[in-house]
Amino acid sequence: MKKIRKIFNKLGLTTSIILLSTITSCTNQESNEKPSIKHNNNNNNRNKTKDESKKSERENEKTKNIKNAKEIVKLSIQKLEEHPEYNKLLDRLNSNDDSIENLTKLKQDIDEIFTNEKNNLKNELNKLESSEKIAIKQKIEESNNYKTLKQIKSNIKQKLEEQEKLKKDVEELENTIENIKTKKSKLSELDDKYKKNKNVVLEAIKVDATQIEFANQELKNDLDVVKEAINQNGELLKFASDEIKNNKNVVLLAISKTANAYKYISNILKADVDLAKAAFAKDGLLIKEADSKIKTNKEIALIAVKQNGLAFEFIDDKLKSNSDVAIEAFKQNGLALQFASESLKNSVFTARYAIVNNPKAIEFATEKVKKDPEIMCILAKLGTHQKNDPDKILEECEVASNS
Repeated sequence: MKKIRKIFNKLGLTTSIILLSTITSCTNQESNEKPSIKHNNNNNNRNKTKDESKKSERENEKTKNIKNAKEIVKLSIQKLEEHPEYNKLLDRLNSNDDSIENLTKLKQDIDEIFTNEKNNLKNELNKLESSEKIAIKQKIEESNNYKTLKQIKSNIKQKLEEQEKLKKDVEELENTIENIKTKKSKLSELDDKYKKNKNVVLEAIKVDATQIEFANQELKNDLDVVKEAINQNGELLKFASDEIKNNKNVVLLAISKTANAYKYISNILKADVDLAKAAFAKDGLLIKEADSKIKTNKEIALIAVKQNGLAFEFIDDKLKSNSDVAIEAFKQNGLALQFASESLKNSVFTARYAIVNNPKAIEFATEKVKKDPEIMCILAKLGTHQKNDPDKILEECEVASNS
């Protein structure tokens, strides 16, 4: 036993020494057990001697097997520690190559490299009695290299499972996108995991921009996603996040596509002059949605009423007494006279622009205006001109009233 211990010490195998100590302890305990000898008669003594001889032979065979097993264990552990591929395997595992092919090959290499050592251990352990086998096996499994090898295999298995799952997810994703492109499915019909997938949402919006409504809230705050939608329909800005609705560049894009997008912009931007001009030039009635400061801006009010005279209703009351703004509104739509200040309704000069545009506007004029010769002239000429020319009628009636 001392010789084996020295060999183990030279090899520097702490684990093997522990194994040896454990088994030696068991062996010494058994060898120290001395059977009680009964001296009854010579025959019994001879039989006892034979039994002891056989027992000694069995013990010697057992000891021999134990020594052989210990030696194999020692050499196997040594091979695990000194194997030239051991550290290489660790390096390969810690590399950035997590492909299924690489991990599968790594697992195969580990199995191949350590097959012989594992088989030798198994064969030798089978020669031992169960108590000794358990003790040795336990010590082997407690060795650092055994644990490391086991962990390597576990890590590889986990990574392979992750790769397989990823591969399956990618295939499902590709099928989903293909179904969207071919209009076999819509974002509204998909699971939530796809509604938060940017690629899926973008493809869905390309096919049908209104599908942005069903996108995940985070993607409604994504510039790429929102721009893809409003490029097709600016009014879809209504589904964007509050942060996006406060982004001037995005809002300008939306308004350039659809003026009605102005309804959905942030309150802060509803006080922005540039956005107001861009929106009201396309739809004057949107001034109704504007900040109160915008409604007092004469330049913006003019833009709005020139596009739609009825926008005159929503401008600031002070501007409803402004003849410049009023005339532009009446030229576009005579019925805007109903929203004018009393002073303008009583002014022949301003009221005539409303009446020549639409004779029904006379209903909103004062009695003074209704009875004015110039107004009566305008009404008369509107009935005789097949193709009414407001400027010509105003000119003719103005001359007539002054003559």
